[in-house]
Amino acid sequence: MRKKHSDLELGVYLIFGGAWLIISGLRRFRRKRDVEDTSTAKIRSAPQGSVEVQGYAWPFESQEKNNLDGKECVFRNLVVLKKVNAGKRSSWIKVYEDHHELPFLVFDQTGTVLVKPEGADYEVRKVKYRWKDIHPKMQDVLKMKISTSGFPPSGGMFGPIFEFHEKYILAGSPVYLRGNFSTPANRPRVNPAGGFVDFVTKVRSLTPESNFFKLLDGNGSGEISEEEARFGFSTAAAISLRQRTKLGTIGCAGIITSSLTTRLYIADCHQQYLLKRLKNWNFLRIVFGAILVGAGVVMILSDLKQHG
Repeated sequence: MRKKHSDLELGVYLIFGGAWLIISGLRRFRRKRDVEDTSTAKIRSAPQGSVEVQGYAWPFESQEKNNLDGKECVFRNLVVLKKVNAGKRSSWIKVYEDHHELPFLVFDQTGTVLVKPEGADYEVRKVKYRWKDIHPKMQDVLKMKISTSGFPPSGGMFGPIFEFHEKYILAGSPVYLRGNFSTPANRPRVNPAGGFVDFVTKVRSLTPESNFFKLLDGNGSGEISEEEARFGFSTAAAISLRQRTKLGTIGCAGIITSSLTTRLYIADCHQQYLLKRLKNWNFLRIVFGAILVGAGVVMILSDLKQHG
């Protein structure tokens, strides 16, 4: 009986998988058009309502969160999966999830804005970790929070297998925001984490001739790539954060959040790199999805013809 329906089941899986690829591809295409058609605004002169800005992320005092590398971040989503074997079949089940989504700051050359990310849509790269690659301090945290058989993994050949999937935005990371900007009558005042002034000074004094630029441009190409920006700015931010110099409260130009008509969109890179990311493999994603849907339909029709 199982064999009788195998082609039908596979056909259904192919159709659903192909449809997901097509829909996600079309969404990314529309997202790319939206990002492409609107130029970013400077924070100090941003208009009220729907707006796009880009800058660098910074946490509040006593509100930082560490990722699995032990680095401080303003956003983090961690999912821990465990491989479960049942006879000849195996599957992955989620045994733990940690979602850190609290307000943070973004600044550019002109000002600082308060970001309230609740319900935001994130375009953030996912990183997969092995247990041995996780920072020892974060291993200790996970040991206290995860309670399931076989955890923590021993690293042996016969023990349970775990995967650690994490998305994060590091402190100091370049970010792109598309959302609703407003300036309340009483502008918000916030308490940024220590080292804020030091990091802002480094970023705002950045020129192709500066030593900071040369440090960011690791390969000496004269341009800062997406990965060089992500790594370099976050590393510089980590150095500034270690100073823990108390600044007190500062004023913000306004607030960016979601609205009834605009869902806040946050990416862990600047606009030029985001456009490349949204474009990469998108056409092939849609084409491959269509091929899967077609193959699924053929398999279902063939199965129905044989057993109809």
